[in-house]
Amino acid sequence: MNNSPLISVIIPAYNTIDVIEETLNSVEAQTYQNYQIVLIDDGSTDGTGKFIDNYCKYNKKAIAFHQDNSGVSMTRNKGINYATGEFICFLDSDDTYATTFLEKMLNRQQQTNSNVVYCSFNRIKKNNIVEEILPFEEGNILKSFIEKSFHFSGMLFKRSFLLQNSIYFDDDLKICEDIFFTIKAISQTEAYTVKEQLFNYFYRNQSVTNSIYNAELYENDIKTWSRIQSYLRENYNKEDKKDIIQLVY
Repeated sequence: MNNSPLISVIIPAYNTIDVIEETLNSVEAQTYQNYQIVLIDDGSTDGTGKFIDNYCKYNKKAIAFHQDNSGVSMTRNKGINYATGEFICFLDSDDTYATTFLEKMLNRQQQTNSNVVYCSFNRIKKNNIVEEILPFEEGNILKSFIEKSFHFSGMLFKRSFLLQNSIYFDDDLKICEDIFFTIKAISQTEAYTVKEQLFNYFYRNQSVTNSIYNAELYENDIKTWSRIQSYLRENYNKEDKKDIIQLVY
């Protein structure tokens, strides 16, 4: 086993010129330094794209791509394909890692030879920090995840596992697409955990997830969960399948 494999950190960016530097600084500060930063500008209009290009000129661990605005799911999918690391992490351009994120996640992966490792996170709103306390179960964690989903940015994925099982984001979904992606992954493999809060999720009022629900968001939410249910009916065959389908319903 390679003791120092390359980890690709995929960062989609759209109009985050005011915060992306702090995000990138948190990656640079990692105690584990064999990483690659895959930056994808999703048609930003605020100078984010130019900042990314300038950043890559002096940080040779970073590569930049640009596209017309296509949405975060398509952007992340391109990141999976552009990445060259043995492992993949996803980090939003307004969130940050703890300095030991990559080191501790990789250590757990190498202890277990797992396809998926997850941790918990801090939820931050106006400097108020709330530690998310998860069940921290291991093995088949699907039921636990559906009952209390955790943020997929706190996960380390083996890239070959994603590619071999065609695990991508559904780019037509407008909400909970990250939850569906995670369910695809953990329904097909065992997951292991680092029982710490290793990244920081910054609460933004303008984000889709934190918006006041309206009729359109409800409809999109139902669309995603209906697709999750169909996916599990067709692809999930473990002993608790009946309970899982009912829980999703």
